[in-house]
Amino acid sequence: MSYEDLLFQNPGPTNIPSRVLDAMRRPIMDYRSDAFREIFLDCQNGIAKVLRSSGPVVIYPTTGHGAWEAALVNVFSPGDRILVLDMGFFSRGWADYARRFGLDVQILQGNGSEGINYDELFRLIDGDTGPRRFAGVLVTQCETATGAMADCARVREVLNAAGHPALLLVDVISSLACADFRMDDWQVDVAAGASQKGLMMATGLCFTGLSEKALAASEKATLPRAFWDWGKALMGGRIQVNPPGTAPVQMFYGLHESLAMLFEEGLDSVLMRHERTARAVRAAVARWGNEGEVELFVEESIASPSVTAVRMKSGKGAEAIRSIALQEYKVQVGAGLGELHDKQFRIGHMGRLSAAQAIGALAGLEMAMRSHGLRLGEGAINAAMSELQHAAN
Repeated sequence: MSYEDLLFQNPGPTNIPSRVLDAMRRPIMDYRSDAFREIFLDCQNGIAKVLRSSGPVVIYPTTGHGAWEAALVNVFSPGDRILVLDMGFFSRGWADYARRFGLDVQILQGNGSEGINYDELFRLIDGDTGPRRFAGVLVTQCETATGAMADCARVREVLNAAGHPALLLVDVISSLACADFRMDDWQVDVAAGASQKGLMMATGLCFTGLSEKALAASEKATLPRAFWDWGKALMGGRIQVNPPGTAPVQMFYGLHESLAMLFEEGLDSVLMRHERTARAVRAAVARWGNEGEVELFVEESIASPSVTAVRMKSGKGAEAIRSIALQEYKVQVGAGLGELHDKQFRIGHMGRLSAAQAIGALAGLEMAMRSHGLRLGEGAINAAMSELQHAAN
């Protein structure tokens, strides 16, 4: 099938704007030239601005999983105890990386639809007073598999209230440039992000934002690292001179352009646009679920502005809906992951997405579900349009 007129609503990678694609088509340049270093420095500064961070940023030519690994190996030592807040598929993936490096991982199990129990988190942190206290707490701000958000500011409040020295590491891969994130204000020590979601870029770049506390920890950490080494990247300073190895110049052209687009629109406006579109999508799903056979996976209070998971009330059939939507109506949405495969589908609304695109995708999904014989509540598309029109006024 042709993908040129596809409504692509995956929760990452996302649509790449034509301006970014055009930038990536520019002729190659020497990655050791002053011209490239200027672009590279602009990218570091731009990411720091989106993170709302005054600290350095280290960029790597790989996917977001690389940022997970970089975050771990630079600040921890073998046997360190860490606490992972389990939000679902991707937070468990980060925990698995930590185990593979010999870290002692404790899991605080979250409820997939209700999120983290912060009272339980406080009891756990406040009671952690032994000689081997947690060295770090790992949080996934947006669990892409479920569309559930963690309150990173509240996690920091818990750590501070307990007087706990643990580092706070946050996965912002599917939340950055979609949801509010304030690295300095929330005293986040490491932010792990990637290019292919809210930053509107192709997959292939990841980064870590660093606090002074994280930099100090990296000087004492003993996990082996070479490619990921912040010390080598920053060479004793606060600016990364070059990415490790040969820089993928075209990728940095694209990132440079996507950051420019974000700042032209204004970061606050970008976040409001994401929230507006997310409310419209959730309004449609809520109407479908009114005496229908699908429902929202998470509660409204923790719903993500970047992705909405739609659960099949019967516990199966999501893959058939995805197939019909793609083949018959040219709407691409994400699959359920892990134990949620075929039990849900995920609607991405991150990056460059217009109101008309969102409405078109919802209409295509509704046609796919009805043609499959699903019973749905009425008025979903009108409810979504009403949300978008109300926000516009």
